Amino acid sequence: MPLFTGSRLGFGKAVAVIAAVADGGWESSPVVANSLRFNSGDSAYLNRTPSSVGNRKTFTFSAWIKRSGLSSVNKFFMAGNLSDEHGIRFESNDQLSVYRYSSGFTFQVKTDRVFRDPSAFFHLVVAYDSSQNTSSDRVKIYINGAQESDFATSNYPSQNSTYGMNNTVEHNIGRLNGAPTSEYFKGYLADVHMVDGLALDHTSFGEEDATSGTWVPKEYTGSYGTNGFHLKFDNTSDLGEDSSGNDNDFTANNLTASDTPLTHWRQADSSDNPSNSVGTVTYKSQLAFTNPQTSKLIQDHQNTSVIGLQNITNITSLRFRICSRGGAMFGVNTGAMVSVGTLGGDFWNNTDANAAWYTWSNPPSTLTSIAAYGGNSGTGNFTAVWAIEVNGVRIVDLTAADCDLLSDSPSTYDDGGNGVGNYATLNPLLLPGSYSLPELSNGNLDATKPSGYNCFCTATIGVSSGKYYWEVTAVSDALDTSNARPAGCYNVPTHVTSWVFSYKQNGGTEGLTGSPTFATYQTGDVIGIALNVDSTEVTFYKNGTSQGSGAYSYTNTADIIFPGLYVGTGGGTYSYNFGQRAFAYTPPTGFKALNTFNLPDPTIADPSKHFDVTLWTGDNSSPRTITQDGDFTPDLIWHKARSSSYHHYLHDAVRTFGANKELVPSTADEEGSSNHLTQNHGYVSGVGASTFTLGSGATNQVYTNASATTYVAWNWDAGSSTVTNTDGTITSSVRANPTTGFSIVSYTGEGTSGDSIGHGLNAAPSFVIIKNRDQGDAWAAMHTGSGLSGDNIVNTSVAEYYMLYLDKNNARANWTSSVVAPNGSSLLTLGSGGMVNIDTEAYIAYCWHSVSGYSKFGLYEGNNSADGPFIALGFRPAMILIKNIDSSGNWAIYDNKRDTFNEATKVLCPDSGGGGNANDAWQSSNPVDFLSNGFKPRTTTGEVNDTDTYIYAAWAESPTKYSNAR
Repeated sequence: MPLFTGSRLGFGKAVAVIAAVADGGWESSPVVANSLRFNSGDSAYLNRTPSSVGNRKTFTFSAWIKRSGLSSVNKFFMAGNLSDEHGIRFESNDQLSVYRYSSGFTFQVKTDRVFRDPSAFFHLVVAYDSSQNTSSDRVKIYINGAQESDFATSNYPSQNSTYGMNNTVEHNIGRLNGAPTSEYFKGYLADVHMVDGLALDHTSFGEEDATSGTWVPKEYTGSYGTNGFHLKFDNTSDLGEDSSGNDNDFTANNLTASDTPLTHWRQADSSDNPSNSVGTVTYKSQLAFTNPQTSKLIQDHQNTSVIGLQNITNITSLRFRICSRGGAMFGVNTGAMVSVGTLGGDFWNNTDANAAWYTWSNPPSTLTSIAAYGGNSGTGNFTAVWAIEVNGVRIVDLTAADCDLLSDSPSTYDDGGNGVGNYATLNPLLLPGSYSLPELSNGNLDATKPSGYNCFCTATIGVSSGKYYWEVTAVSDALDTSNARPAGCYNVPTHVTSWVFSYKQNGGTEGLTGSPTFATYQTGDVIGIALNVDSTEVTFYKNGTSQGSGAYSYTNTADIIFPGLYVGTGGGTYSYNFGQRAFAYTPPTGFKALNTFNLPDPTIADPSKHFDVTLWTGDNSSPRTITQDGDFTPDLIWHKARSSSYHHYLHDAVRTFGANKELVPSTADEEGSSNHLTQNHGYVSGVGASTFTLGSGATNQVYTNASATTYVAWNWDAGSSTVTNTDGTITSSVRANPTTGFSIVSYTGEGTSGDSIGHGLNAAPSFVIIKNRDQGDAWAAMHTGSGLSGDNIVNTSVAEYYMLYLDKNNARANWTSSVVAPNGSSLLTLGSGGMVNIDTEAYIAYCWHSVSGYSKFGLYEGNNSADGPFIALGFRPAMILIKNIDSSGNWAIYDNKRDTFNEATKVLCPDSGGGGNANDAWQSSNPVDFLSNGFKPRTTTGEVNDTDTYIYAAWAESPTKYSNAR
């Protein structure tokens, strides 16, 4: 690939591999500096044919992958051709296959897991070793540091069978030779390894980060074998360069390394004249390079025409596509012109398709101009130049959006500038209500809005604090510029069509104080957006010139807002740059690219230090100590038998652990009810550092530890001590962890509406569940998404207090007495009903509020589609609790341990309605995808995605800043 003057990468600077420690202590070593983008519309791929056979029975493939195109076959590491294909691909249902196909599958190993998260990278390792005696050891697949064990198809290769990899057949990355372009890979690849002759596991290429617990790249230090290779994508002149030491380079096809807009034409002047020019010299004006060329670069009949070029450097081979007749001559730079004779036909058949390639012997290292002379006068004598090829690559007039070598990386690190990490793209998972998604391409950085319907889309990364800069270029104008809003931010927690602010193509603005008017913009204009979330202010730039600033009003400043676009009637195409390639203009001081490195360091880098999901299988031993993965002493333990229909049970540190201390969310029973008799059937007897102990019942241990029964526990950290709290009118005992937004509150009711209790947190709770410990009253559940918001207080003029039962599948209802509502940041105000505040009766309250990157409590609108709404969380969830508030429907609990991959289908329901105590296979028809930045229902059922409103409570496995796709 030629180097062009001014070529650059990343945030306006050359990318170098810099070993560094990211903010917040996330150490990624080695640094993966770049990824290579594959756009099927460009027919992009890498290919190589080995010159000798390697080990065809054993190899390992490793890569970090970020998908951009879903729900279609994507072949990304292949050997052979359509008649005998060997390789790794994504299926049309987004499962992954390792296979051989020759008039039928010779073998196929296909995951149950679907790969439907285009917002982040994941790590794939495939180890092939057909010499193994055990068939399942012949193909092993590892995802993000864990071996796959669940397969939709497990037809393994026969022992000692040979495979196409390492044979002397064409190997492709990004396609299969002969396959249609619809099956080319769509997405990003980074840090690609192939090891010939060894079957390695995930630990050779990755490791768990000590601070965040995330799977990150690791330097491979072993050998590569004969045909092995390592593609770093760090050489702009050779995208397929092998860094293993083997020199097994791949050839890049329809992939571009430069991200500088390349206007190769300039106005020629007298210094460009060839030394022996003949005739009258004509200096040609600027045209455009295209592929194929739609107009002649230069043409001459009798005069000498000269064009100047932006310098094209590092030339080792040079060809020109020429159509000519008669005494045609041609020259480069200011050297002597040479005769080229008749090439490609005559004047009446003068097209790119009919032209012929002419090789320039002894090419200059730099090309600055070319000249053409059509020969003496005579019918049909002419010379036309249609194309230039440098170092085997046909030159086209590139824009920044055409760059495929990007600083989009699974590593998060300080590059000495604005940081590198996983960058924002446009989000194909968003379903914008009554609107449509635009057509996304070029790694989901280009959005095309066909005429005929309104479209809406946002970025994959949203922000709630900080200063960020991005650019959008109008590639083609919208027909209705008054309804084209490609430069703006949008809010997607409830109704995805709400914009926070926008700069319309006709110059108008929305959402800014005073509704200022700026310059219009059109095809070719670059709009820069400098967003200061902390001051709720935005500055817009047109082609580097400030158009002015404006303040925006956003009622929920703690929530996430997303860059995005809305386009009404008419078409239009827009190209986005969040910093993964060089910006066209220098961002203002202090404003950063939109990538995971530049997101604020989360308060909680590793959520497993405060929340954990633990699984175990009963063994009937007593007592039995269970070690959880989370590094904390659990204060609330909510557990359930997974493989049987026993109830859910809650134990906590404030009420103390032990027999007859259980609370049962699927019933209204009081604490220690004789209906459960945990002293006979098992209970949680105590806790320790990262452990909890199961006590044996006098009769059996079916609730906690029966032989062969499987169990789950969801555990929370509520701080280190229980203290007396006198903030409210009722004195309470509180165990609180303000950092995580969780507290346990014990109090005795006093029976007066308007009584209040302190909860020990530093913000108003968003989700509270309360149980009367002394009586068989139902569980009261308050969620601000179900009707309460802000500081609503009982006994004021607020008319409605919508509450929910935790132990029932009822829709929300307007309660009048057993209500609870936030009162400022430190109190909960109570009604006088039996569920929350009867005089002299004991109560327990579990209180949560959202903590950025750790927990979130919100609502969404269902769409009754298997392609459900995208719900942004700002983290990859570990647990999600969902409830339909408009209609009856079970509470639904999902987690990342019972379902370690997408789709998540194992649902447990804490309420009693509709079989809510069944095992976790009861509602498998309600799949949900866990994503690096949120979740997405994949069902049409009423529990999670009818055309109703739903509330959710979610806790994190990993903040988006550190999350991988799963």
